[in-house]
Amino acid sequence: MASHASGGVIWYLYVHTDQQDSLAAIWHWNDLKVSSEQQGIWIKGFSADQIESLEVKMILGAKVYYEDEGKLFPKGSLLPSRSVPDGLWTPIVNALPVRIPSWNHNFFGVQQTLSIRLVASEKTQEAKAMVVGLEELGTYMKTASDVRFESLLWTILSPNAALIFGQPLLPLRGKAFWQRDNFLLPLGQDLELFAISDFLEQKINANEPTFMLFSEDGHFSLLPKDSFAKLSRSSWRRSFQLDKIDN
Repeated sequence: MASHASGGVIWYLYVHTDQQDSLAAIWHWNDLKVSSEQQGIWIKGFSADQIESLEVKMILGAKVYYEDEGKLFPKGSLLPSRSVPDGLWTPIVNALPVRIPSWNHNFFGVQQTLSIRLVASEKTQEAKAMVVGLEELGTYMKTASDVRFESLLWTILSPNAALIFGQPLLPLRGKAFWQRDNFLLPLGQDLELFAISDFLEQKINANEPTFMLFSEDGHFSLLPKDSFAKLSRSSWRRSFQLDKIDN
């Protein structure tokens, strides 16, 4: 039996069709070929470096196999699990219209296809953003001094919540976040794999500057930076037409 660590090994990747969009990370590798099978997608043609890459590790639910004598072996195993797929193999760029999915930029917690693991951080972090209730924010703005809003930006996340960005933050109840580059992470948490940040920056910010707002379970929402406005009574009034808020 050939060693799966050898350079001539043929590597395979299997993902469920529900995770097809996760393949966006490897879509540009032109040597890859794809075959469909019931509820799954098979990809082959990886180099040894590619199969160990961060891009592959990010694909949700991916299973890695190597081929030997017409059988597929799970990576790290000497026992075969099945025969090599016998379907039609098509170049990945032709077979899958994969792209980074379009997130709803206005709502927090919408369904995403990428989930990144967050872990407890050992470092002390300074809050740079917070999610607050719209009703509580509106009540505060009616009486607060204008100077409290001078350095703050905001964007609406849902019919009930807004994100405030900047310092000093307002004395309101809410969920606090700290900033790592273009990531807004829950206070007290950090990315498990620091190296993943460069990959996400490249993929997500390719078209427009964007913040990634993470929840504790590792899911994130995309917030284009041009969706933020200076926090003020006038910007609040333009958004909600609340004539009760004075200039």
